[in-house]
Amino acid sequence: MGIELTHAPMGIDGCSIPTWAVPLKFLARGFARFAGAPGLPAEYQSACQRLRSAMLAEPFYVAGTGRHCTRVMQAFGEQVVCKIGAEGVYAASIPKLGLGVALKAQDGSFRAAEVALSYILTQLELAPTDANFTVEQPLFNRNQIQVGEVRLARAAHGQ
Repeated sequence: MGIELTHAPMGIDGCSIPTWAVPLKFLARGFARFAGAPGLPAEYQSACQRLRSAMLAEPFYVAGTGRHCTRVMQAFGEQVVCKIGAEGVYAASIPKLGLGVALKAQDGSFRAAEVALSYILTQLELAPTDANFTVEQPLFNRNQIQVGEVRLARAAHGQ
């Protein structure tokens, strides 16, 4: 079961490539299939495995230095393959669970999407191998002085 994109709204993202409007449930389903969930022909599964392996071998080439998806893949290793998109969209594959995650920060903020994805990963009981990886993201001013952090609201923490 897929989605027909022939007449879907389309724009150009920050990387200058065509980007179609896709409902989050279909984006999550696609990332679940990318993770190895049933639904793809064998040759596509093989291609997905090669692509996941390449992304995990060189996460820097997925997004670049200091980017959240780079840090997540470095911290979680083979547990998570992820990519931020435009306007606060984030998607991830969890291969060992055959799970796809897709989320969209309503205000388009990548910072909120990063914290939300990190929280979801901890709720799935995935453990980063990097002890310095945290759900919270520090905020720095122009002088690189930490002035705050993006974190979950207390209600989400159950506090």
